[in-house]
Parts: sequence; structure tokens; C-alpha cells
Amino acid sequence: MEKISGTPVPCNKAVIGLNSFTHESGIHTQAILANPLTYEVIPTKLVGRESQFVFGKHAGRAAAEWFAKKHNINISNEKMVDVLKDIKEMRISKSKKESESFVEKYHKFLEERGLSEKELVKIMQRYRT
Repeated sequence: MEKISGTPVPCNKAVIGLNSFTHESGIHTQAILANPLTYEVIPTKLVGRESQFVFGKHAGRAAAEWFAKKHNINISNEKMVDVLKDIKEMRISKSKKESESFVEKYHKFLEERGLSEKELVKIMQRYRT
């Protein structure tokens, strides 16, 4: 529907938004991995989705271990502490740049959807009395 209508679904829209079934918090990911019904009361398959984990400043050990296992990467318990530290540091450093870029793109998108303020002023000036 997003492609057809040209209107993106808000990421925080319940059930169908991009953030639905997406978890970053260490306690959330650990619980989801143990029992998805803990934080996902609607089965993901019912709406054509899967649980997703965000590896950011709140990422926990359970998600990192799950990811390593999924990709057949063996990491010792001692090194996993370093992995989590690196994930958090990298995410924090990327965050500000990404936020600024997103805001710029968003404003540009809004401008392109309609007339800019300058364009509107020019039209109105033609008709002023």
C-alpha cells in the first residue's frame, strides 16, 4: 500500500509499522528469544513479519550471541563483552549523523510533495491588489 499510495506507514504504527516486532533492549531480546509471546502478543507470521533485533546502544548479550550463532561465528564469553562495547560505541557515533541526514531528507521530501513557501508567495503576488 505504501508504494501504491505514496504514503509511508509510520514506523510506530501498531502491528504493521516498521518498529513493530523490532527489539533493541537487552531484556526484550532475551525474552523474545526465550518466548516470543512475552512482547509479541500477535504472532509475527499472522501479519507477514518476523522478529527483528536492532544492534544499538541498548543491545544486549542475548541478541549478540543469537546473531553470532545464526552466522556460525564463534566468540568467547570474554570477547563478547568487547563486541557489545564496540556495537554501542559505533551506534552512538553513527546516530547523530543519521539523524541529521534523515531530517534533511524528510524536509526535502515534504518540499517536493507540494509548493515551497517561495513558490506560493510568487503565485499570490501575481494576484495581489
